[in-house]
Amino acid sequence: KTGDSEIAATLKARTYPGEAADEKIGGVFQFNLTQNGETKPVSVEYYISLPRVAEGAEVEMIVLPAVTASQPPASGAAGGGYLTTPATTSLGLMLLFALVGGLILNIMPCVLPVISIKILSLVKQTEMSAGEIRRHGLVYSAGVLASFLALATLVVVLKSGGEAVGWGFQFQSPIFVSILAAIVFTFGLSLLGVYEITAPTVKTAHEDGESYSASFNNGVFATVLATPCTAPFLGASLGFAFTQPAAVTYLIFTTVGLGLALPFLILAFVPGWTRFLPKPGNWMVTFKVLMGFLLMATVVWLMDIIGKQTGIAGVTRMLGYLGLLGFASWVYGHWGNIMRGTRTRWIATIAAAWIALAGGFALVPTTLAAPSTMAAGEDVPEGEIAWEPFSEARVAELAEGGQTVFVDFTAAWCLTCKVNEKAVINTDPVKAVLDELNVATLKGDWTNKDPAITDFLRRHGRAGVPMYVVIPAGRPDDARVLPEVITKDIVINALRNAHNGAMASAEAM
Repeated sequence: KTGDSEIAATLKARTYPGEAADEKIGGVFQFNLTQNGETKPVSVEYYISLPRVAEGAEVEMIVLPAVTASQPPASGAAGGGYLTTPATTSLGLMLLFALVGGLILNIMPCVLPVISIKILSLVKQTEMSAGEIRRHGLVYSAGVLASFLALATLVVVLKSGGEAVGWGFQFQSPIFVSILAAIVFTFGLSLLGVYEITAPTVKTAHEDGESYSASFNNGVFATVLATPCTAPFLGASLGFAFTQPAAVTYLIFTTVGLGLALPFLILAFVPGWTRFLPKPGNWMVTFKVLMGFLLMATVVWLMDIIGKQTGIAGVTRMLGYLGLLGFASWVYGHWGNIMRGTRTRWIATIAAAWIALAGGFALVPTTLAAPSTMAAGEDVPEGEIAWEPFSEARVAELAEGGQTVFVDFTAAWCLTCKVNEKAVINTDPVKAVLDELNVATLKGDWTNKDPAITDFLRRHGRAGVPMYVVIPAGRPDDARVLPEVITKDIVINALRNAHNGAMASAEAM
């Protein structure tokens, strides 16, 4: 309830430390804090120094100082403890996290294809005036911010209608993923030379350069591809944003967008950087084709998502639609180019558009397939991790039964998740520790909409995946959330700390 409180711990020494330096321990306190009628989950990380005492002696320590609903604990807690995170969430801190998280998104796997294309456009800008470069940077940033504002509006509308949503929720729709795959595929065909966009655009910035509408669209494209990713700092700020009123949601989303656009915005106002880029030339033709193949690789990734969502039938339908799109693009490129007469160009354009639209309505998959999950106890290939489907009831059952539990919340559309799984989780050192400590492994698949997972993410301060949670044996409510970007050491240390803490608790009983 609202009021003053303090958290104390009674510690019993098992061995006499002698002349050794003071020992330190740490952990995370999780509790609900009520303020102005609103209850929020709070996680407070602490570290305390243990005094030297005789073996078997007991000492009570104030781990956290007095906590009130309006005043968070301060650093330097009594008893030698200190806090690394505030007990109450500061809007200013969340805005800083949003800005830094958006900035880090630029180097996350999801946005690499569009960032590569942006590099190509930057090279084109080396022959522009400083004013044109600034305008392109501003227009690109406007595309990013407009997309984030549109996404924030969608979140606010869905929340007001009672929907539980999280970061990247639009990728849970096979229609959205299919449309995105079609756009990326068509754009890739353009880079590969199947057709050229020759229709007038909003404004031509330079005779041999790119249009302002292209810069705006690049910003939109970057945002769309960034949304399945989370990054360090971003998870906390988005988890905060999805629980706040509309005004705060808009503010956080706008700040994330500003962080994503910030590098290119800075470059736009510091034109001296252009001297470090290679001069435009024939090499750009080769680079453009390579970027086209990179986009085709992105289509393969999107097709994998569609397969997870709609099954083999959905993939077959989508492949058929991409074939029609390829034909429509060839028709437009062959008869719709500027070398043809006006009448021929109009006919080619209308025919290509009709093929694309009619094929989309007929073939784009819309129905989710039944999920395929591995049941507990089912045989798994030798050397592979035996994952069970996540449920809170199963977590509680395993933890209360004496097993440490590791939960991987992931999605087929989350490239950060895939990188973490390949480089960290599915590696021999981590698998060896999982086997050694007899850790139960559960997987929460958020590829499709799952209200139970969405609620679990929200209650643990996250708005999207990846999220990795370690639950010590015997303490099912003591969920320890790991960072979005993990290393083998982070996972191994978290597992050992949870296991050792559970063993110590068992011995003390």
